[in-house]
Order: sequence, then structure tokens, then C-alpha cells
Amino acid sequence: MLKDIGKFSEIDDIVSSAKKCTNFLHSHNRLHNEMKRRIGGEIVRWNATRFGTVFMFLQSLWERKDKFRQWMVSDEWRNNSWNNEAAFKYVDGCMTSSQWWDDVKVVLDTIGPLFLVLRYVDGDEGTIAGLMPRLLNAIKEIEVYLGEGTQKCNRYMRVIKEKVQYL
Repeated sequence: MLKDIGKFSEIDDIVSSAKKCTNFLHSHNRLHNEMKRRIGGEIVRWNATRFGTVFMFLQSLWERKDKFRQWMVSDEWRNNSWNNEAAFKYVDGCMTSSQWWDDVKVVLDTIGPLFLVLRYVDGDEGTIAGLMPRLLNAIKEIEVYLGEGTQKCNRYMRVIKEKVQYL
């Protein structure tokens, strides 16, 4: 379900840009170490085979948003030895952009309710009896967030209904 929703362009664009940013930060040892120091630890790495880890990855970025933004305006960031690379400019453009962070939040708010339901099902305590009320609540949250009956909301609902139609 999350994998199919993750193919929607508004989700895929943000996930792809976040991956590109973190790949750049992880590909330079000094920069990666500086990132960990400045944001207070490591961020969750995404896993290409499980979309749920992509949610956790975006959530870990979001939780450190303010620290990233502080780092991005520091002299250490501005004057590092990679500041002429196109990838550096891309990361800087994304992570200093209020719009980019707003878009990350939209993705989290949109898929977050489903992620919590799927985490419940994936755990040892998950049952069909417990799934259905959680799923119905998640659907309602998404409908409220996206606007029930809107074209965007209907796209999400089609994917959800297709995946749960036989429960």
C-alpha cells in the first residue's frame, strides 16, 4: 500500500530529493561526521525494499529540521570544500527551503496514519480485529487532511481500497 502511494509524483519527488540530499551527506566522511555532530546523531537510512523505512527516514529528517537549517547557515557549512559542487548546491537549496520542508511535512501527514496501521499489523500483537478500527481511523484522517472527495484524496482511497478489499 505504502509502496504504491509512494509512486505518486508528489510523494516520489520529495522522497527522491531527500535521498539525494542524504546520499551527498553520507558520501563525504568529514561532512557526514559534521552532520552527526551538528544534528545530534545519525538519521535513519532509507531501505529501497521497504517503503516503511522511507517514512521513518523522512520522519528522522523532520525531527532534526531546525538543527539542519541552523547548520546550513553556519560558516562551517557555507565554507566547506564541497561548496562548489552541484550536489552541494542542491542539498543547500532543499534544506534551506521552507517550501521543501513543508512538502516533507505534507508527505509525513499524508502517509503517517497508514504507516502506523501497517506497523501495528507488522507487530506481534496485530490482529484483524485490531486492524479494522485502526484502518478506518487512518482513512478518516487522510480524508480530512486531503479533503474528502477531492481528486487527490480519491487517488489515495483507490490504492487503499484495492489493497484491503478482501479483508
